[in-house]
Amino acid sequence: MSFESTLRKLNQSLPIFFTRMAPSYFFKVEDTSCKLPLRTVYNMVVLCVSAIGFANAFVQGIEKIGPLHVGRIDFSDHHLFQVEDMEMISSRLQKLKSKFGSKPIVIFTEKDYNRDPGILKHLDMFEVLILCSELQSVRHCGHTEDSYTNLLRSLLETKLSGQIRLKF
Repeated sequence: MSFESTLRKLNQSLPIFFTRMAPSYFFKVEDTSCKLPLRTVYNMVVLCVSAIGFANAFVQGIEKIGPLHVGRIDFSDHHLFQVEDMEMISSRLQKLKSKFGSKPIVIFTEKDYNRDPGILKHLDMFEVLILCSELQSVRHCGHTEDSYTNLLRSLLETKLSGQIRLKF
């Protein structure tokens, strides 16, 4: 049974909004203020490393950009990276370098980066990029980002009952 049908059993008229995390840009670990376009990894050898619940979506998002090769290492969700993990990742990067004749780029999710940014210094002999994503509304059954914003505005205005006038 899908999540949507479960909610529909509880309340048939409940508006359900769908979202997805859409890749937005990269930044380098050593310079978090420098935004790099997604095409940075086009035709490059990359290794996707993640400790998130749905690693396939992360890897598929990178594949859509068009790298020459996409390798992956998946850890369990919320995994805290250790020095041993960085050594294993470094070893895998060395193998990719030997196989393709160029230095691969290692890509982490922003979620994984935020868990422990310092641990990634162990990979400083490689280019380490962090993929930043943004939440996007997905049109579904007539529900859009605008209808979500309007519903939220209405609920907030009702809740605040005139205490503060909100402008969107």
